[in-house]
Amino acid sequence: MAKKLKTPYLLAALILLTIATARADSLDSLQWSAATFVNAGNGDFAPLYMAANRYGTLTQGAGAYEALGLHKPMGHNGRFGFAFGVQAWFGASKETDYARYSATEGWEDNNQRPAYAWLQEAYAAVRWRSLFLEAGMRDYNRSIFSNATSSGDIVLGENARGIPQARIGFENFVNVPLTRGWLQIQGEIAYGKFADKNWLEGHYNRYNWYVTTGVWFHYKRLYLRSNPAQPLSVTFGMQHAAQFGGSQQCYSKGVLTQTNESKVKIKDFFDVLIPRRDGSGTQAGDKAYYNGNHLGSWDLQVRYRLPQGQNITFYVQAPWEDGSGIGKLNGWDGVWGLSYSAATPQWIDRATVEYIDLTNQSGPMHWAPGDFPGTGIPGEATGADDYYNNFAYDGWANYGMSMGSPFVKSPAYNLDGYPAFLDNRLRGYHIGISGTPAAGWNYELLFSQRTSWGTPKIPAPHRRHDTSWSAAASWTPRAVPQLAVTAQLAGTHGSLYGNSFGARVSLTYSGTFTFKKKHNGK
Repeated sequence: MAKKLKTPYLLAALILLTIATARADSLDSLQWSAATFVNAGNGDFAPLYMAANRYGTLTQGAGAYEALGLHKPMGHNGRFGFAFGVQAWFGASKETDYARYSATEGWEDNNQRPAYAWLQEAYAAVRWRSLFLEAGMRDYNRSIFSNATSSGDIVLGENARGIPQARIGFENFVNVPLTRGWLQIQGEIAYGKFADKNWLEGHYNRYNWYVTTGVWFHYKRLYLRSNPAQPLSVTFGMQHAAQFGGSQQCYSKGVLTQTNESKVKIKDFFDVLIPRRDGSGTQAGDKAYYNGNHLGSWDLQVRYRLPQGQNITFYVQAPWEDGSGIGKLNGWDGVWGLSYSAATPQWIDRATVEYIDLTNQSGPMHWAPGDFPGTGIPGEATGADDYYNNFAYDGWANYGMSMGSPFVKSPAYNLDGYPAFLDNRLRGYHIGISGTPAAGWNYELLFSQRTSWGTPKIPAPHRRHDTSWSAAASWTPRAVPQLAVTAQLAGTHGSLYGNSFGARVSLTYSGTFTFKKKHNGK
């Protein structure tokens, strides 16, 4: 058996490495921040755009929290650099009444709320030239479509808490040798382990389906980009993520009926790095297929820079769950976006329009003879991809929030305690606008509509609709540039999430601890 990934040990090792790099990147300052968040509303949850893409921090209809952070950014003076950071949250929020089934009492109320305190970030990283190594939990966006007005990356974005992990890769795009800068490459590989066992077991209804805990995480990506200094630049590549291992408990009407333990071995880490079909998967169903739950996307971005410095960007993220999606048998499924960004602060700094379609899913049905031993029906039908869901895992989520696009309703919103995604077959659009109307002032407007038909395997009896909107403004006083005051109004209306309205106010104060250097004993 492989030894478990111990994040504290990795952090300690990286701290030692930071000491070794201190001559090249000295610790002469630290960035600190203190933020207060207060929100109120009339729903079980905060409106969609009040919770989306906030790393799983502000999900409830009402609450008050304090976030304290300390960070050392990565240094880039010289060949070596290091970084570390920590952020903790404290506070309380409104309870949500989930349903749970007891074999003796039947359906019961199961009130749940986020913890009163938790560690949001704790990481350390080192850099050599363009290569980095990092361990821990961190709030960051891997997406090449980094865009505050976007709905979010379809594979791994900003919607959920970070997973404790170790990752290595290129910090930024680097030139491919012998191309004279006309071709650049960027990529990374990560392994980690989910830490949301208590959340999953606390919210699960114990009536049907299953709950899988102790799951391992894998992610990698590879992108190629043409020269970004040119007016026209094209980026193309693929993301791949996987869940593997874990312990699956199956329930039926409050009774535990089956437990599937998955003992992860060294071989399993290679099997998800380069997926193989060899009949030795860790979960029972994987023995006939590939080891783990795999998903990813084909990504394309075309950016054109106007003579005055503005950028027009067209991008596509095409999701896949298996070979049919990789081969684009899922039609037009994906995120289709068009964005504008100004060269300098303007009334409209950025504007984004996205069309999201996840209705094809490689066809309406899935059939594999291996699922039904003894069947006389040959051939396969590789449809009903069921995005973000899997037969062995509770879905592509962390602490109940989708790790991909928040456009797809996360399991945390299932008041019946169902642990998977129930509305992944949907279609809709998203609009985002942000700007700087005056010095110290910023605003953001978000609007979206979507229609859900349930999932390919659990169709909704009637179409479910949703309309979500948000208006937010931030002010930084000229006399106190370390302070940022933000106010937000948001609403969600329809049969998908229900009707809710909410308001949020936040105060963020940040600064720098500077350490004086001694020279020649003075």
